[in-house]
Amino acid sequence: MFSLLRNPKVMRAVVIVVAATFLIGFAGIFAFAGMELPLGGPEPSGNDLAEQIDQYVQSLQAEIETFEGYGPDERQAWDMRYLGDLYFQLAQTLNYYYGENVDEELGQALDAYSQALRLDPDETTALLAKAITQSALGRLDEARLTYEAFLEIHPDHFDGQASYTHLLIRLEASEEARDQLEQLRQLADGEEDDAVVRELETMLAQ
Repeated sequence: MFSLLRNPKVMRAVVIVVAATFLIGFAGIFAFAGMELPLGGPEPSGNDLAEQIDQYVQSLQAEIETFEGYGPDERQAWDMRYLGDLYFQLAQTLNYYYGENVDEELGQALDAYSQALRLDPDETTALLAKAITQSALGRLDEARLTYEAFLEIHPDHFDGQASYTHLLIRLEASEEARDQLEQLRQLADGEEDDAVVRELETMLAQ
């Protein structure tokens, strides 16, 4: 299994980047497993990096194929959440580096997260991932309901609140976004969180 998707710091970075940039349009900014490529790194240049990206895509596709081979009785909630993460990472990579339409991959991610929640309604990580994926697909009203369900369970979850605030900005619900931003300021803990707050403040002011 890829250590990338199991790494809480990487998953947090993905959520924060989603709040700051990803939802503006499907700009897949991600960290490679085992590669010194920063979040928001440059477009690939040179054969070596292009080959690494191709290998990464192939690895994701192989991992997805393995999980898709599991029978219904073998699938646990964690398996389906992980499968959703794989599809999500694949979508980010294909869109950001190759400019491909990735609605199909995002749809597969959404299906996997939904299955995870059916298997275990307490799998709230999948609930947040589902909201993010719905947002990426432009299903904003559905995403709003999913975010609200997540935040009802985890009202102090900074990344969830940040992503939800960005969704409200996209929906032009300015007053609600301002209220959420005030909550977010109180939750912010450290420079990384403060940077997200400032980015959302800038978006709201535009």
